Amino acid sequence: MHPTPPQILSIATSALFLSLLPIRLLRLRTEPIKVVSEHRGHGKLAVAILLSVVQLATLVTVAFTPAKDDVHLVSAVASFIACVGLCPLLAFEHTRSVKPSDLGIVYLLVSTTCDFAELGTGQYGNTKLEAVTPGIVNLCVKFVLLIAESRGKKPILRDPRGQQSPEELANILDRTFFWWINPILALGNRHVLAEENLPPMGHMLSSKSLRQQALRAWDQRAKPEGRTTLPKVLALSMLPQFLAPIVPRLFLIVFRYAQPVLISTAIRYMSGSSAQSVETGHLIIAMAVVIYVGLAMSRAVYYHRLNQLKVMIRGAVVGLINNKSFSQQSSNHDDGRAVTLISTDAGNVGQAASMFHETWAQVIEVLLGTTMLAREVGWVCLVPYVIIFFCSRMSRYLAKHLQTNALGIFTPIVTFVLFVLVASLKGSVLDTETAFTTTALLGLALARAVYARCDMVFLDDSFSALDGKTESRIVKNLLGPTGFFKKMGTTVFLVANSSTHFHLADSLVILDNGTVAYQGTWAGLTQDPEHVLKLHIGGTEKNVTEEDPQVDKTIRSQSIKVDEAVSDLSRATGDASLYGYYLRAVGFRNFLLLLVCTSSYSFFITFPQYWLQKWTAAPASQTTFYVGGYIIVSFLAWAFTNGSMCFSQDIQLVDRQLPPAILSIANQVFKLLVQLILLFSAQKLMATTLPLCVVTVYFVQRIYLRTSRQLRLLDLESQSAVYSSFLESVEGVRTIRAFGWERQVEAANIRSLDKSQRPAYILFCLQQWLGVVLDLMVAAIATGLISLAIFIRGTTTAGQIGMALNIVIVANASLLGLVTSWTNMEISLGAISRLKTLEADTPKEGSPFEDYVPAGAWPSSGVVELDNVT
Repeated sequence: MHPTPPQILSIATSALFLSLLPIRLLRLRTEPIKVVSEHRGHGKLAVAILLSVVQLATLVTVAFTPAKDDVHLVSAVASFIACVGLCPLLAFEHTRSVKPSDLGIVYLLVSTTCDFAELGTGQYGNTKLEAVTPGIVNLCVKFVLLIAESRGKKPILRDPRGQQSPEELANILDRTFFWWINPILALGNRHVLAEENLPPMGHMLSSKSLRQQALRAWDQRAKPEGRTTLPKVLALSMLPQFLAPIVPRLFLIVFRYAQPVLISTAIRYMSGSSAQSVETGHLIIAMAVVIYVGLAMSRAVYYHRLNQLKVMIRGAVVGLINNKSFSQQSSNHDDGRAVTLISTDAGNVGQAASMFHETWAQVIEVLLGTTMLAREVGWVCLVPYVIIFFCSRMSRYLAKHLQTNALGIFTPIVTFVLFVLVASLKGSVLDTETAFTTTALLGLALARAVYARCDMVFLDDSFSALDGKTESRIVKNLLGPTGFFKKMGTTVFLVANSSTHFHLADSLVILDNGTVAYQGTWAGLTQDPEHVLKLHIGGTEKNVTEEDPQVDKTIRSQSIKVDEAVSDLSRATGDASLYGYYLRAVGFRNFLLLLVCTSSYSFFITFPQYWLQKWTAAPASQTTFYVGGYIIVSFLAWAFTNGSMCFSQDIQLVDRQLPPAILSIANQVFKLLVQLILLFSAQKLMATTLPLCVVTVYFVQRIYLRTSRQLRLLDLESQSAVYSSFLESVEGVRTIRAFGWERQVEAANIRSLDKSQRPAYILFCLQQWLGVVLDLMVAAIATGLISLAIFIRGTTTAGQIGMALNIVIVANASLLGLVTSWTNMEISLGAISRLKTLEADTPKEGSPFEDYVPAGAWPSSGVVELDNVT
């Protein structure tokens, strides 16, 4: 008998478990007892001992089997030793840890999966009941122990009211798939969430501990300080958390680029004879499960750790700023700058960690994707980079969004067509495996390689639709002294109705009644009192008055947002009449244009997958026909993006927030429709799952929307409290120092910061929950597609399976984009709801004589007399 993959994986799992076991036992040995004495721990230990006995019986059965092989025997021995080591591990974990054993659960889960696969393939010598009985009993006992160990221990903790968060008390499966957030989702769907309903975040995210770690690292910083001093201090103060995203990001790269390998393997299997090994088909199905579930898990863990790092950085930076404010001179503070530091600047620093990890990861992905693409198409893999280079040079002549669309649509087409033409000249024929593997690789690599820089940028009142906080952040990052455009030497023409950002301009041209009222610099303008008073430039950064401080404007803006969000909570289930009200406002022609353009774009951007399937089955003499059709379809997809842009620009006259959301929804809906049609045309039996998928997506977005809107409200409320608390400590620093109240004020700032971090962090977790649910749904569809193709031969061709798996790669992004866009639209409809209410509640002139319209000839004559007027 040859060794099977389950046996090899079982040996590797047992070896890894035994190597980590001593480290974990030594760490638990120094921990205090954390649970009360009760029967649950004794029950788990009894099941673990029973598992060791059953594993010993399995080992004896394997040892005395005549047809045994060495690998099977080694697997049984390793499993027995691991089960023996599992007994002390579970005993220590139960009493000395607040959560279930991560190491034990992972081992039991993988081991149970391997045993199930091994039992299903009949590796116990024969299929007689007495031969497989030990394996069945072993599998059942492991499953019972896995369920028992996965249970939480909150009811039996010695301090059940401690500061542990639900995430800290959850097992590794609950944390990976975000099941621990389900009680919050249930509460948010039944009731209106309040601040006291939110659980604590745990010690790792505590503002107090983050502040202390950051201050220790800041005291040890190298001097003199430079531009990299703060990033280094933050990285050193939270080094384990800073490095934590690396491993899941590497797994995400592996699973993402394993998809083309899966496509190639499935196509080869479907193209072969029907007499191929059944085990190979089972291996392909297992490969699909591992890849798609691994994608969901690695993506969720990676982005969750980035979100944790973002929250930690914000807590550390705000703590450093708070501590620094106590040593500042009381007469030198600037309210606007102070609030900007703890709001915009602290948030920007948090984004830096995400940018760092994405940078090194995307470099690896581009190199890996190019290497895999080179194996399929040879030197033609360099064509995308040539196209990107020339398109970036053309950006000074083309609008940025147009050239980006063109790059994303045409670059894969040109690369693939060029490869086919070169291959045709050499006498080669386009095969199914190469076609779909290449298109999958192009989609993965080019999504991370497209980047363009403009030498000249025109901004036509681009910031007017933004709230103050977002506008300040964007202007600072783009137009500020250290902004992106300054660093790149980009020339910016900014047309604006507001004078807020005049001080950033190198040259000003002010128009008044069609003439040039002023031309010069900001410094020259400030010397002209007439223009200063006329233009009301007193609210800029260099002329902030005490009567109208910028911080009051910020806090007032936050309060307005809170009031608006509160009024919208009553519309948690949605108001269907708002859609009709909005569509009547934008006009039927505009909406019809949107439907035509987005449906056409979605069809032509997805149809090439079906065209490619037909191409691979066509004779070589029709290559020119399919090349021409491929290019025409791609050109039509690009052309219909222009109509969508026209719709967005036209209805901006009605509203500036909803058009992007509605445009995105229309695109994602039509994309999903075309993708589903092609997907189910490849495997018609899968069409029976369509109603279930639609119902699942509907209820997922419904549950997500109700809770996420309330968390956004709580986030706004808590942020306002942070700004107010910080401002009070800055303005009263002289009194605080005089009475020695630094500790009390510091504690108050920490409490307000902790309260503001909780809704933001839970909202991050809720977003990852949404991503996991949709990823797992796509994984189920992809696995079902491959399983039906393998078990029911003849229902799916090699070309159809290649087309379907290529669609799966992008279907998840479309699904997630649809739910996210729908959520954004529902939130934005709050403004439409208030407008509709205002129109309905405003008194109308309906009484007699109030709506009288005089005749056109009235008045026939008139005269004005002035008598004794001085």
